[in-house]
Amino acid sequence: MRQEQAIVRENGKQMGNKLLFVTCAKALERRLGDEHTFRVLDRVAELAAAGVVDIDEAQTPSDAASKVVKRLQSGGAVDGVVIVGGYDVVPSFRMDCLPASLRSTLTPYEIGSDADLFVVWSDEPYVDLDGDSWPDLPVSRVPDGGSGEFLTAALSPQVNPRRQSSYGIRNIARPFADFVYALLSQNGAMLQSHPTVYNGLPRPVVSAQRVYLMLHGAHADGTRFWGEPSVPEAMNISNLGGEYADTVFAGCCWGALVAENAAARQPRNYPVTARAAKQSLAMSFLERGARAFVGCTGTHYSPTAPPYKYFGGPLHEAFWKEHMSGEAPARALHKAKQIYRAGMPHGLSGVGTAIEYKLVRQYTCLGLGW
Repeated sequence: MRQEQAIVRENGKQMGNKLLFVTCAKALERRLGDEHTFRVLDRVAELAAAGVVDIDEAQTPSDAASKVVKRLQSGGAVDGVVIVGGYDVVPSFRMDCLPASLRSTLTPYEIGSDADLFVVWSDEPYVDLDGDSWPDLPVSRVPDGGSGEFLTAALSPQVNPRRQSSYGIRNIARPFADFVYALLSQNGAMLQSHPTVYNGLPRPVVSAQRVYLMLHGAHADGTRFWGEPSVPEAMNISNLGGEYADTVFAGCCWGALVAENAAARQPRNYPVTARAAKQSLAMSFLERGARAFVGCTGTHYSPTAPPYKYFGGPLHEAFWKEHMSGEAPARALHKAKQIYRAGMPHGLSGVGTAIEYKLVRQYTCLGLGW
């Protein structure tokens, strides 16, 4: 096979990163069966240069995170943490994004103006080593999608270093994304959600190494994203091409939600129901070989006034700058969050500050990410 056509499957040594993996073998077995679980754990063992933490199936999110943090604090240097399994395998946290001092200053109307009440799913407590509630290491999650075949594929992302193409599509009301996309592609322009629609002629096919999506999402349907005006459907799973994307970044509401319910809609004391791979655009990218899908577990907020240096704008920009400089998606997101936090509240106050706390908290890296 010619060098430029070669597809490389990553393993721990090739990646050069010392990663700690976290899973629950019993829960995986319940989800996937014996044979698939054995294959998944064998693959995890290949990748886990820093070892594996197997949590107990009955552990609370706090107890599970405490076990992981103790392992990180007692061991040697670790580059990042990879969680294997959905929220019903390794629990995620229903995180209140707002400091108590900020929440107390907001009116009930201001809190209710956010569809998630500023509560989102987050895995950051698994890498909070100093107890300040902020992540100290990159963390990614590889959801299982209820399928052993899917999880094995997601743990074996495909890398073609010679393929450098980019694809971008945005709502017509989100021009800030054009400036972000210029970081990915110096020669191309983003598609716009109207006239581009999922079933247009020619039918749009998402097939590029780097994919940037700035569209509408919905918590009740993870299989498609919408545009404006009159919210025509801009893309769905049928638009994913046969060639894989390496890294996908989405400014889409609930774009990285891998549970049936958003965090604020999850009934307390009820088990979390995970989405199947076919119910999620994010997981469909991973199934096709993507290394990472970086997106939101709740509603997203975009800047609409130039120079667009508030809400999601600076975070999108920081991620792509870090990634284009050579950082793996998980590390690029971690660094982007640090940069974004340093600039908060980007000239905003009140509910605007609350929105930025939510944005920096809710972004997550799905997939291996390294």
